[in-house]
Amino acid sequence: MAGSLHLALTTGMLVFTGTGVCCAVAGNRRQPGQRSRIQLSLTGRANDVMGVFWMLIMLTAMADIALSSVALQPDIGWALSLILACPFSMALAARAGGRFSGAAQRAQVDLHRGLSMLAMGALIPFVHSGGETTNIAMGHAHGSLSGTSQIYVIVAGTAVYITFTLWVASRLGGSPDLRHRRRSHFLEAVSSAAAVVCMAAMAA
Repeated sequence: MAGSLHLALTTGMLVFTGTGVCCAVAGNRRQPGQRSRIQLSLTGRANDVMGVFWMLIMLTAMADIALSSVALQPDIGWALSLILACPFSMALAARAGGRFSGAAQRAQVDLHRGLSMLAMGALIPFVHSGGETTNIAMGHAHGSLSGTSQIYVIVAGTAVYITFTLWVASRLGGSPDLRHRRRSHFLEAVSSAAAVVCMAAMAA
């Protein structure tokens, strides 16, 4: 039963992250007739491209962790990569400003992507065997988290992230010209959050 649950959570982690990638790509598309109504800038296009890149990094990390037969880099390497990538997504959010249509929405999505990478990176060391990997990595140090404390930390961190996700989803309003982008960004945020929940469940 535990094996089946772990498989289901791993599948969900991959499916939801993959859905987030598709939504990031779809959010970059403009519907027919929108070209003249949306004022795009180089900063906006850079955010679009980098947004897809960040989502692909997350999907690659999740796939590498899930497929033990293929190891592009150790789990701790992916954890550090995602955590270190977080500030760059935050920087894009800060640069977005209000210089083009939908800038505020894009900044919120960039910020959410950054926190998604941070959450996933922080959870990776705990994922395998319900946190046993972390204990081994810590050398069973006396100061390491106990099982119960670890669960509390994971649940609290995930709850904060989910709360932020709900806030971002509620803020994804804006110009009617951006309705299709709004839907894509909303689904991307929800998919990323669902993937984090799957990881948290495996780590707890």
